[in-house]
Amino acid sequence: MIARLIRWIERPFVYVPERTLKGTPEHIGLEYEDLWLDTPDGVRLHGWHIPGPSCLTFLFLHGNGGNISSRLDWLLEAHRRLGAGIVAVDYRGFGLSGGIPSEPGTHLDALTALEAVQRRRPARGRLVYFGRSMGGAVAARLAVTHPPDALILEASPPSIPSIAQYQHWWMRNPVLKRLMRTRYETEKFVKQVGVPVMVIHGESDRQVPLDSAKRLFNAANEPKVWLSIRGAGHDRIDLDDPELYYSALASFLDDPPA
Repeated sequence: MIARLIRWIERPFVYVPERTLKGTPEHIGLEYEDLWLDTPDGVRLHGWHIPGPSCLTFLFLHGNGGNISSRLDWLLEAHRRLGAGIVAVDYRGFGLSGGIPSEPGTHLDALTALEAVQRRRPARGRLVYFGRSMGGAVAARLAVTHPPDALILEASPPSIPSIAQYQHWWMRNPVLKRLMRTRYETEKFVKQVGVPVMVIHGESDRQVPLDSAKRLFNAANEPKVWLSIRGAGHDRIDLDDPELYYSALASFLDDPPA
């Protein structure tokens, strides 16, 4: 009975998708291409390709809520300040993508998005996975099997059960923690990543505590870079101190630690 209850409440705790797009890159002055991608298990995904002037390409993997249009501001600034080309794809069940979200499904969606990136990024250009919140686990897992040039994790939890325990006192029972099927074990995956890693976190994040981000950073292999933003919460970390945020990103991408 308890196991069924945990699994019944698990999906709405993990996934909070929005179907309606708030806008497109065209609304913020960016040229873009609509992407319609078919996963190996027959799900049609929607995304955007925003070409950039530099040889840098981001695969942007968003978190467990909203959709790709929720971070139009980040897409604009990453393009404007870093000259990056960007591929952003909604997971199944998010935005205009079909299907129902699941942990195996989101990982398959990321692999499908990567295939689209490889067809569009400049020859010999640098590829960076940018995983935000839950997307950090998706990006880290993909980085293990298909290494990019660098991995960036923003506001990412070590795992879903660890955050469930932090946010809900009744989930602190270790038996209940084990009953959760959805894991998104970023900490486990980042230990296996062999490329430069940057961990970004807001010091006032109330959804994923700062100590959790430090766990991720400590688990990551060298070379790695830590960036914490004073006063920033879980969302829109870049807006709290954009100069620090983007200068640190540029430094990491221009001269990654050796």
